[in-house]
Amino acid sequence: MQVQLNGQKFDQLDLLTEIADALYCPTWDNHSRDGHLEAIKCLQEDTKMAPELFEYLARASALFDEHRKTDTLSLVMRDGGQSASLADAIIAQVPEHTRYIYHGTTSGNLVGIWEAGLKPHFGSVWDGQVEADYLRSGVFFDQTWRGAMDWAMVACSKSNSNNAVQRERPAVLRIPRAGLRKETDVRAAKPRCLVVRGDVEMSNAHYFCGEQQGIPVWKPLSTHDRK
Repeated sequence: MQVQLNGQKFDQLDLLTEIADALYCPTWDNHSRDGHLEAIKCLQEDTKMAPELFEYLARASALFDEHRKTDTLSLVMRDGGQSASLADAIIAQVPEHTRYIYHGTTSGNLVGIWEAGLKPHFGSVWDGQVEADYLRSGVFFDQTWRGAMDWAMVACSKSNSNNAVQRERPAVLRIPRAGLRKETDVRAAKPRCLVVRGDVEMSNAHYFCGEQQGIPVWKPLSTHDRK
């Protein structure tokens, strides 16, 4: 099912995934929830929607309305994990084969990633700060794009501090998770981080560049401007 939202067409399952993503990371862009509230209204027009999903979305709508009116620090103190619990319930309604994982990088890496795929320890900005054996152990992902954006912004900051000529922008890649050998990244300092052993090809990857607020528009990586 396709949903028309602000002049863009979105897949119903992708919107559910985005709603869960925003609930997993309630403080990332909590004042940019108008699009999510409109998406929920559109989704709830589906007369075939399961009653439990309708209720989950109603609860998400109430939380989003509260989040956008709350300062970030207060939200951290008050949420108590309820947003993540609701996100778990919503993402469970999305079939595994249609879900994604996300990788944070910099805009300057996109061409090379499209051509060669993601490879363990390929031009890592973490050289010298993290053990080489750990970097070579796999390709690192987050289960939310907002979590991946955290890593992308760190990578971008490190890259720009070493290069005053070419300024990088943070970029996030979205890759279908089906068929990948995913493991929990036990070394990560935050939840929902994964490591995939071996190379990851990019034929079905999508991306966006720049800091993002609200619902992103994902573009096929194959269409990235290589100039």
